[in-house]
Amino acid sequence: MHIGQHIEGILKQQGRTARWLSLSIPTERSNVYNIFHRESIDTKLLMRISVVMEHDFFADLCEEYKVELENEKAAKEE
Repeated sequence: MHIGQHIEGILKQQGRTARWLSLSIPTERSNVYNIFHRESIDTKLLMRISVVMEHDFFADLCEEYKVELENEKAAKEE
């Protein structure tokens, strides 16, 4: 999962803007666009984003982990 793209997608689904997120975190709007381009993110920052957006990004990552784990197990069995 590209976490930055995922955050951006959820933000758009919620009808919110990068400006809204920048004011909510708080940070500069340019930093929010930088976040959208990140493949990984600091857990403290992700926690803050999860709280202000009221979306559990950790759960999303956990689901991806479970899929990857199952794929890894299946590959080892072959």
